[in-house]
Amino acid sequence: MLKCKIKLKNSLSVILSVLIVISAALCVPVTASAATYDSDPNDFKYSYNYGSTLANIYGYTGNSEYVKIPSKINGYTITGINTQAFKNNKKLKGIIIPDTVTYVEDSLFSGCISLTDVDLGKGITVITNGMFYNCKNLESLTIPEQIERFYDRYSYTGDSSDKPFEGCVNLKNIYFKAKDISLVRYLSLPSLTNIVIGSTVESLPDRAFSGYKYLENVTFENGLLVLPNECFKNCTGLKSITLPDSMMSVGKSAFENCYNIKSVTFSKNLNTIADSAFKGCSSIENLSFNKNLREIGNNAFEECSSVKNVTFNDSLNTIGESAFANCSSVEKVDLPESVSSVGKDVFEGCKVIKNITLSSKLNYVNDGVFSGCSSLESVDLPDNISEIGANSFADCTNLKNIRFGKNLIHIDSYAFSGCSSLKSIEFPAGLQYIWSKAFIDCTNLSSVKLNSGLKQISDYAFYNCLNLKKVRIPSSDTYLCDYSLGYYGKNDNNYKIPDFIIVGDINSCAQRYANNNGFKFEEYKVNLSTPQITSLKNTTGGVKLQWNKVNGAYGYRLYYRPASGGWKRFKDTTATSFTDSSVVPNKTETYTIRCLDKDGNTISGFNSNGWSIKYVPVAPTISKLENTSSGIKLTWNKIAGVYGYRLYYKTSSGGWKRFKDTTATSFTDSGVSPNRTETYTIRCIDKNGNTISGFNSNGWSIKYVPVAPTISKLDITTGGIKLSWNKIAGVYGYRLYYKPVSGGWKRFKDTTATSFTDSGVVPNKTETYTIRCIDKNGNTVSGFNSKGWSKKYTPVAPTISKLENTSGGIKLTWNKIAGVYGYRLYYRPASGGWKRFKDTTATTYTDAAVKSGRTETYTIRCIDKNGNTVSGYNSKGWSKKYVYNPPKSIKLNKTSAYIGKKESVTLKYTLSAGSTSTVTWSSSNKNVATVSGGKVTAKGAGATTITATTANGKKATCKVTVINGVRQYYTCTSGNRTIAEYSVVVPDGCYDKQSNAWRCYYEKYNYDKYDMGYVGAILFTKSPYSQSSPPAPNFTKLGEKNGYVFGYTTATGLEFIADDITSVEKYSTAHQTFNYAVKTFRFE
Repeated sequence: MLKCKIKLKNSLSVILSVLIVISAALCVPVTASAATYDSDPNDFKYSYNYGSTLANIYGYTGNSEYVKIPSKINGYTITGINTQAFKNNKKLKGIIIPDTVTYVEDSLFSGCISLTDVDLGKGITVITNGMFYNCKNLESLTIPEQIERFYDRYSYTGDSSDKPFEGCVNLKNIYFKAKDISLVRYLSLPSLTNIVIGSTVESLPDRAFSGYKYLENVTFENGLLVLPNECFKNCTGLKSITLPDSMMSVGKSAFENCYNIKSVTFSKNLNTIADSAFKGCSSIENLSFNKNLREIGNNAFEECSSVKNVTFNDSLNTIGESAFANCSSVEKVDLPESVSSVGKDVFEGCKVIKNITLSSKLNYVNDGVFSGCSSLESVDLPDNISEIGANSFADCTNLKNIRFGKNLIHIDSYAFSGCSSLKSIEFPAGLQYIWSKAFIDCTNLSSVKLNSGLKQISDYAFYNCLNLKKVRIPSSDTYLCDYSLGYYGKNDNNYKIPDFIIVGDINSCAQRYANNNGFKFEEYKVNLSTPQITSLKNTTGGVKLQWNKVNGAYGYRLYYRPASGGWKRFKDTTATSFTDSSVVPNKTETYTIRCLDKDGNTISGFNSNGWSIKYVPVAPTISKLENTSSGIKLTWNKIAGVYGYRLYYKTSSGGWKRFKDTTATSFTDSGVSPNRTETYTIRCIDKNGNTISGFNSNGWSIKYVPVAPTISKLDITTGGIKLSWNKIAGVYGYRLYYKPVSGGWKRFKDTTATSFTDSGVVPNKTETYTIRCIDKNGNTVSGFNSKGWSKKYTPVAPTISKLENTSGGIKLTWNKIAGVYGYRLYYRPASGGWKRFKDTTATTYTDAAVKSGRTETYTIRCIDKNGNTVSGYNSKGWSKKYVYNPPKSIKLNKTSAYIGKKESVTLKYTLSAGSTSTVTWSSSNKNVATVSGGKVTAKGAGATTITATTANGKKATCKVTVINGVRQYYTCTSGNRTIAEYSVVVPDGCYDKQSNAWRCYYEKYNYDKYDMGYVGAILFTKSPYSQSSPPAPNFTKLGEKNGYVFGYTTATGLEFIADDITSVEKYSTAHQTFNYAVKTFRFE
């Protein structure tokens, strides 16, 4: 029997390591020892189909307690295991299944009562029916990542042996790694104590582990997003929970009735806690929610009776109904400003809460929110709250003080019922409705102040308020329901409070209620002396009114007289002065005033004549003159009632010059000059542009000194560090400085722009810059920032701008990066990643190690002189498929050329269609002419052959003759028509003669069947010809261009070439003479 020592595989070792941590916390030992596993092929029975290389194990004949199934036996790959191989093997303790096994039959390890160690390999995808039935000693198991499902519950026959783990009475530890364990809730795992939910688990089913009462520890690896409904409901052995940061939602009743959990750590990304998620977790002591939580569902923490402290996060929006109901140990509630919705009965029965802080975003206190909070002493309701719901503060028996927000409109039924410690209440002016029994049984309430605006007090609103003996009802209240005031009683027996008094206006609802119920009624009377306006004054803000203080008045109501007559109310105030800004220039305003009480009722007379003043706007005052980057900024005070303002500056000749109309109260004059003093003044204008105020004749002055420019941005670009700064008004330009190593500042650039890129940078060196303004003469005219602005220059990643197929390979071209020494090129090998293949200081390189038809991917980064990389790189790279089509031929645009001694000519090549190639150039005689890139440059007289050669050896040539002379340019005309324009290289030592008597001779010739056309033949002779009989030219053919033949005369034997013809006219006659001279040459 072949035996081997092996180590536990990864999956088993991971769960053991996790369990070791758990056991350390629980003082439970977990051990693992290396065992000797039998992997002898002779100990296994296997079967296979004829012609197949795959086999199944159907029996084990060895005696070992630890078995490792070989992946191959006698050349057959083991892919399956039959039930009879190990079923009821009572000796088997450990099994390792190879990764090649993908199929196992039902009940594979059924009855293996000694089995403790299992490695399922990486091929099995199903936990089959009865797979571990009655494995009584199996304590720990890893469910590998590749498992796709457990047994098919729909085919379950009712036989308990069909369940995979039935009878595994000691299976306490499971490490779940499978992505989908949706059928886990149908497994029978009553002894489960420890669970690890691996990072690979994508989801859990509802009620996955519900009711596992022995479950003590749940460890979540980061990965699971949602905890499903009732996942751990009634797991009463759990003591603490830490939710992974990946988790965004906790489902309904996820931990309901887990009454031994003491601590909960919420994930950083938790967004939602669903209904009843932790309901009945009565041992939790503290709740601290992380910043991303948005919603707490209904009953989420109801009956968590040990919670003392709740820390809400600043992003929470919604708290559901009864979310913290009967959390009887919570002492304080501080709702963050983000909370905009609070459900019914949220803190009902929280008996020890003493203080609450509500969000200003709440506009409604929901029903029963603080009902039964018997320790609550004071409440300060935000101004946004418009309604207090039914029973919201019912039975808050220690509530002594409550302040209502100014926007409160409704107080619903029973809202403050049973608040027996309340003694006095003042309602806001906006309150309109107090509904049925809102303050019933507030037995110590003795003072109620109802303000104007109240419309209705419903039945029994203040019932059993035995100490409330007198109430003033405002005239706005038009409906007092039965038993709303002045009654007490019990069991439908209603009694009047003795000596109860109603105070109100005559013939009001208050008087009718008093009369109808037999209560004493008192008329509400107040009449103070009439206030007197003591001063009316035109000010910048309008007409300022001042009046005397009247004792006993809460405030004052101001009136003005409109054009239609009478009086119109426009302001209530508690002060004794007010400035009316709603005035119109040059219009007379009339005012009067009377006293008010706290409810807004008038309690004095008024002066019927009033007091009058004509409003004349005062001259504006320039309050500030500032040197800014845009020029001189003027700021002035607003003048009431005017349409706008007119600005003036003082000219060099004196006087004032208008330069701006505006409706604003500030303006920046950009038309300034450095170091010149400017003086300004201002006056008011109406809508038509008419001035309606005076002005300050002296004005206000300031010397314009340009402010130091501010560098607004330092950007790293391919060209270096780009500086951007603000434009400064009135200056010619800017001077840039950098801080050298030796300190101080060194000037490096003058410019009129507002940006510049410093290319003289060094990688990873921090550069510091400052800037100042200059005038046209280069003089500095501003200060500068002495600290400057700094930026570390980190070269940007180069960009490959072009990838070209060439005969030499793929040519890479990239942009130059400032300050770097060179570049490192990488290609992507077949195995992935990047492989370096070239360092260069150039910005192009041709990769010759390519193959036609293969796609290459490249990237690039910068390097310094020492070969260190100093930039990032593009991780995707740039790709090009290399396709090389060699040329079949090459042609040049000239086959011959004649040039002078100082001339050059550029030859161009054309490759056969669709082909590419590099081309090399050569000269057969470099003493006559050299060639580079097709450009031929004369060196000395003579002839040479220029050759263009492709990479695959195709060639084209051009004969170039260099004449030891200089090219001359000529035009031949007939009348006002240009016949020909051409040029000729005139050899050194020849001279030309021009005479008005010489003629241009044209004649048609036939030579070797060539139609030579009409050519202006310039005759090169040993002596001048006579005017009357110029000889016929005797041509020897040299070449042809555009249908015209060029040659030389036999008179001298010297060549002439007119190879720059741009215009030629043909004539129909065989012989013409023209009376216009042309240049003629005589060669010596």
